[in-house]
Amino acid sequence: MTQEIIIMAEQKAGTIEEPSFSLLSEGKRINEKLGGSHLLSAILMGHETKDPEKELGPYGADRVYYFDHPQLEGYQPDLYTRLFITLVKEKNPDFLLFGATSLGRDLASRVAARLRVGLVTQCVDVLVDHDQFIAVKPVSDQYLYKKIVFRKQGLKILTFSPNAMSKEDPVPNKRADVVRVFPDIEGGQNRIRLIERIKADPKTIGLEEADRIVCGGRGVGKGGFELIFQLADALSGSVGGTRPIIDWGILPYERQIGQTGIEVFPTFLMTLGISGANEFTVGIEGSKLAIAVNTDRKARIFKFADLGIIGDLHKIIPLLMDQVKSHRGKTEKKKEY
Repeated sequence: MTQEIIIMAEQKAGTIEEPSFSLLSEGKRINEKLGGSHLLSAILMGHETKDPEKELGPYGADRVYYFDHPQLEGYQPDLYTRLFITLVKEKNPDFLLFGATSLGRDLASRVAARLRVGLVTQCVDVLVDHDQFIAVKPVSDQYLYKKIVFRKQGLKILTFSPNAMSKEDPVPNKRADVVRVFPDIEGGQNRIRLIERIKADPKTIGLEEADRIVCGGRGVGKGGFELIFQLADALSGSVGGTRPIIDWGILPYERQIGQTGIEVFPTFLMTLGISGANEFTVGIEGSKLAIAVNTDRKARIFKFADLGIIGDLHKIIPLLMDQVKSHRGKTEKKKEY
């Protein structure tokens, strides 16, 4: 029987989420440490997801098990768990890898409990020492790390912290084999029923899941951060910060972006008063569109931005907010007609 590593690929509204690609890269690295003997596969659940073979293949997926059904479009714990376990029992993989996202954390624990196998959460690295497989995870607020040894053979389940994974460059034209599964959803008894999807509040949603982020740094100043909140509110975005902002007590630790914080994958990111030290930029490389505002035209942040604005953020933010409100007003008038 073929040895296999299976990762959980996540999708939203038919589009595969960024952490899935990083998780595939992590699967590739584990496979290399094991001598390259494993098939790297992905489980994808959704409906009408576009070209999974073209999306996941270039990042290392040899095979994609695609469960396609309208009820799988959004995460439903009972359904996902039942289908996941059915496939795992059939394929008998050596490893299951999940991203430590809200979905991944919930599903991984359910699968591990049902299968009665070991689960290590929030991994940042793995080591292979002869026949021993060792997972590394942080403790004591990431000041220390501990090694956890799997002493028994068989299935191993791990979740990986998003900021610990790095996405490798895709291999052009590589395609995965897609095994399409059309499950009998109605045939199972589900304790949970989806009644309504409530849009997440940008003010409270985790930054790793935020679609729009406004991020402030030391250059904003201790007394000027209210402008960042106002701009984020105008853009319906979430607020993040660099290490000094957290040290000043303006934002809690979970809002820190960067090497000692979290890695983010927003569609839109705006940085204000941030010079662009490496410790910060490693956390924003997954952003689709990045706009930087800084008074220093030589600031390193401009190397990572798609659009740069040179100027005083305290003057620029009010102008941006006026433009946003004006655009929103015109859009609302069109809707009235």
